[in-house]
Amino acid sequence: MNIAEIKEKVSIADFLEKLGIEPKHRSGAEAFYLSPIRASDTDASFSVNEKKGKWFDHGEGKGGNLIDLALLYYNTASVKTVVQRINDLFSGVLILPIANRNENFKTNDIEVKNYNIIKTKDLGSNPSITNYLSTRGLDTGDKHNLREVYYELKNQAGESKNYFGVGWQNESGGWDIRNPYFKGCLGKKDITFIKGFGFQIQVFEAMLDYQSAIKENPHRTLATSIIMNSTAMVEKTIQKIKEEKFSEIELFLDNDATGKKITEKLLENFPTAKDCSNLYAGFKDYNEKLMANNLRPWQSLDVKEENNNITR
Repeated sequence: MNIAEIKEKVSIADFLEKLGIEPKHRSGAEAFYLSPIRASDTDASFSVNEKKGKWFDHGEGKGGNLIDLALLYYNTASVKTVVQRINDLFSGVLILPIANRNENFKTNDIEVKNYNIIKTKDLGSNPSITNYLSTRGLDTGDKHNLREVYYELKNQAGESKNYFGVGWQNESGGWDIRNPYFKGCLGKKDITFIKGFGFQIQVFEAMLDYQSAIKENPHRTLATSIIMNSTAMVEKTIQKIKEEKFSEIELFLDNDATGKKITEKLLENFPTAKDCSNLYAGFKDYNEKLMANNLRPWQSLDVKEENNNITR
């Protein structure tokens, strides 16, 4: 993406979420975060106005757009450098243009209130969902943890529209949803905990990485697994591992800068944990490796982006 495409597709909240930074509270059109450019902030005095595409650090007295923030965060005066860093951060991620997103359904929201789950079904009845999983290298999805989810969203005018996607529940009852054109969470964000046998636990950054791992090695379904669902869930992940007292810990985080930081933090807390990212070395994550291995000779990993969610 060039600068124009970044401004069109990447919101400030998207950027912060990829860095593992979630809003602490909201007031009107503004979300408040602990400042990513000021380590001393303990009051969540960094505000983001998504409609205006602006941020302001009340403790620092500075503000601006996404590029301004990235320059400060990466401590550089080079726009070329931050453009590259943002591209690295969002490598392999499909992003809806900001102007085409439903205001009540953004990936960075902690809770999305204007939704209704119409029904969930076993995988296999919806060809579009089946085809989506196939494009991710998952011809047969995990029917124990994945569901076809049909849901309704309302915009600010009170108008309703129905959507569907593959989904899975987290520990707080929220539903993470994926389809070719959208990724997000209905309800409160949280980890997904899949109970297995023994004292081994596997930690994955995303559900599709877990699905990729168990497809490549079905024996991994026997172990307990945590799917973080968001890089902001690292503290919750640490807490859960300590509560369950697992003696053998395997880490399957992304091979990008954020994934490496999370891996380092988990290793600090659990020095005997094993970093398993070498299993998909050369790829951003486990699913990207699986997708590459399932490509036909004429295909590539480039996925066409669309401007709308899937409706039914």
